[in-house]
Amino acid sequence: GVYNRLASRAFTEHHLSLLAALADWAGIALDYAQLLQRVNGEAPTGEPALSQEQTPVQGALDRLDTLMANENLSLTEPQLAALEGLKLTLMRGVGSSPSSGENRKMIELPAIVEDVMDEWQDIMGQDDLKLAIGPLLPLTPFPGNPKPIHQIITNLVGSAINRTQDGRVVLNLHRFEVENGKADGLSPPENFSLADGLWMAVTVADSSSGLPQETIEAITSKEIDPNAGKEGPGLSMGEIRLISESIGASIWHDQSPAGTTIIFAIPVA
Repeated sequence: GVYNRLASRAFTEHHLSLLAALADWAGIALDYAQLLQRVNGEAPTGEPALSQEQTPVQGALDRLDTLMANENLSLTEPQLAALEGLKLTLMRGVGSSPSSGENRKMIELPAIVEDVMDEWQDIMGQDDLKLAIGPLLPLTPFPGNPKPIHQIITNLVGSAINRTQDGRVVLNLHRFEVENGKADGLSPPENFSLADGLWMAVTVADSSSGLPQETIEAITSKEIDPNAGKEGPGLSMGEIRLISESIGASIWHDQSPAGTTIIFAIPVA
């Protein structure tokens, strides 16, 4: 169809969904192109490969930067984080190194968890609700942008606090491998697949009676609804899931007689 790019319109989650799909298609096309290049050796024409500045992907990265800097769009924090995730997806596909050096940042999961807990302890002060961290595993830092990770964990803890009036909220770190779709540690629910490779995870466990139905649907539904699963101040569970999936991470939940656990897992390699 015809798309009038000059027409005034609001930036919505539908645009994010379209951009995410385009990023996925671009990644598939780049993988296929790299495979052909390995099979055929040098480019068939004998000409040097295009430089990073000449590629359509770099043009897409430049346009994403322009979009994120456009104050007239009034982008929300979850939308900005999701666009940031799309940028990282495209940069990983071409191995690009933006001048800002943001893809050279390292994610130190134990440090992020400690920072989040310190922040919540300062906010809560003395309360009947106990915040705790399990044993901090010596997890190796891995490349990536720590900002959305910090944002996700902060809001998962906030949601747990909001639904747990009395008791505890405990964070734990995990490292597990996925091979042939099967995890050797944390196991996602049926019909929930994880890519093969190394994963790290943060679990947020609380002693509440369970998740509200709307929050469960925000985690499990096929379509992401950013407005679903609102549990007090902070981001909704739909927004948390939107940011998570934009950076290639996954979220699921587990319910037991002891309480509720939200699992946030991110691929490392």
